[in-house]
Amino acid sequence: MMAPMLVSPLRHVYERSFASRRVHRMFLFIAGYAAVWFAAAAILLPLALISAWSMHSAALVVITALAALWQVSPAKQFFLNRCCRRPPLAAFGIRADGAALRYGATHALACVGACWALMLLALTTTHDHAFAMFFVSLFAGLERLELPAALTWGWRGPDKVLRIVATRVQSASPLFARTFSH
Repeated sequence: MMAPMLVSPLRHVYERSFASRRVHRMFLFIAGYAAVWFAAAAILLPLALISAWSMHSAALVVITALAALWQVSPAKQFFLNRCCRRPPLAAFGIRADGAALRYGATHALACVGACWALMLLALTTTHDHAFAMFFVSLFAGLERLELPAALTWGWRGPDKVLRIVATRVQSASPLFARTFSH
């Protein structure tokens, strides 16, 4: 689920490590990333279980509203902006290992900050749980294609992908372009 979103940060670690240490540093990055997500799961999973045991429909409404509010908040944009960071990494020794581990952890913190509400929503759904997780993963991955933006209230979503698809459809279909351009 998270693997596609790790391609760019792992490439960053790969490109900034000596060939003999690349795999080791990439492993350290993944270890730091996984540690943060395991900690987040220790919080999100019990919350999802509690909501499933309680009045499920009321809990689902509250979590949906919370996710919608988080999606438009400046705090969400703050974490999305953090997901785009590619820090300098030390080249040698224990400093390089620590930098890879720290980068994994800080990148995961940004991911958790950006995705926690949507993940909680997906974890709370009891019907079509796999579909919900797939949709949240796809949405979060596409959301990462956007450039960092100002910290304001507003919609955050995969607008760039939607613009690309619309442009492709318009250029592929002259009838579509004439119909919707007026």
